[in-house]
Amino acid sequence: MSLTTDRFAYPLTGQLVVTVSVTNLEAQSLEGLTINTTVYDSTNKVAMTLPDIVDVEVGALSTTNFNVSATYSLADANYVIVSDATVGGTQVGSANVPLVVLSTEGRAPLTLAMVFHMHQPIYLNLKGQFEQPWVQIHSGGDFEYNGT
Repeated sequence: MSLTTDRFAYPLTGQLVVTVSVTNLEAQSLEGLTINTTVYDSTNKVAMTLPDIVDVEVGALSTTNFNVSATYSLADANYVIVSDATVGGTQVGSANVPLVVLSTEGRAPLTLAMVFHMHQPIYLNLKGQFEQPWVQIHSGGDFEYNGT
């Protein structure tokens, strides 16, 4: 089992979307699967529960994805989303993923600048002429694009 969310960080209110992936490694189908998904706060108290996925089937030797979502209103904090899969009351899988709820009110937008800075020698000969195209060779020689 694995969990993914549709964002890295969430605002204080909105729609939480979780994708639960269940992989069946058995040679027969897994039938009657129930998946419970709960959000816990840092003190391990239930912050919210998402709708259950009830009585589903995962084929033999396959992976099935289930989407579960709910509207939420949470405080600015770190949480953990936990999903448990059961068949007939027996746990057959569990997974968790962190959930970050972040208030952006009053905060300036983040500006990201990626700067590539390279130092290359000039490679002048004794006559003051450039000897070789070292900058082009060192900066682009190790990279291929469309086979060239």
